[in-house]
Amino acid sequence: MAEYGAVRTSALKLKGMKKHKKKKREHGDGDAAHEDDDEKRYGIWWTIKHPDQLTGTVFVETECGGYLEAVNDGTVRVGRRRALDEPTAVNEETGMPGPPGPEVTEVFTVVKVSDTRVALKTAYGRYITADPDSGDVTARTEAMGVRELWQPIFREEEGCVVLRSNGSKYLTAPREGERIDARGEQPTQESVGFRFWSCQEQAKKKKDLADVVEEGDIANVELNYVKKFQSFQDGKVKTSGDLKALKKARALGTLHGELLDRREKQKADKFCK
Repeated sequence: MAEYGAVRTSALKLKGMKKHKKKKREHGDGDAAHEDDDEKRYGIWWTIKHPDQLTGTVFVETECGGYLEAVNDGTVRVGRRRALDEPTAVNEETGMPGPPGPEVTEVFTVVKVSDTRVALKTAYGRYITADPDSGDVTARTEAMGVRELWQPIFREEEGCVVLRSNGSKYLTAPREGERIDARGEQPTQESVGFRFWSCQEQAKKKKDLADVVEEGDIANVELNYVKKFQSFQDGKVKTSGDLKALKKARALGTLHGELLDRREKQKADKFCK
């Protein structure tokens, strides 16, 4: 396994990484204050909340607060829980510690195989494998097979993801420093929930047609609306020009009903009968 030694453990550098202000959350039992944000972390990482987002580069947070970490002996364990403002490992080239964030060995690649199956690849280029008989979890294979496939189950009410192996057992991360396994019997038991953080560029939410139509001055509302539907047979857009009725309808919350009535009266609109 000499190839494992080729992996450098210096700080992970990503394009666009910036410092940013984060919310502070106090941890009890004598722990130091941790800076945290429920939606974003380390500037560019954000919480995955939907199956469509589960792809690409991620780090995985366990219920105990540590991150999953690939070890150079081919095992995967729960890393040491640390403050969010704690620097990462010293860079071998500069001799300086890296910025706060996940270590290289804590970063994984999610390979989406289908709508219901994914594979997890470590920084060493190996896939996380679950033995269906013993429940042992390792990361030593370079090829993806049935044992490397996991079914992600989103528990929205708890804000976490459960990973079900091909042997119908659940990935479990017991405690800090311990190896993970796939012996969980129930998806609701302790230590089977994970929180995935991604640095992929988030898709921008498209504006709803109703929001686009209602934006701006009331004089443009009807014009924006009819442009979506008229066939322009004579090369002109036809509107009624009555703004008083539109203002009243907007105030009453019946704007779209009023616009639909006006569409019925426009001969150039071939879609509304």
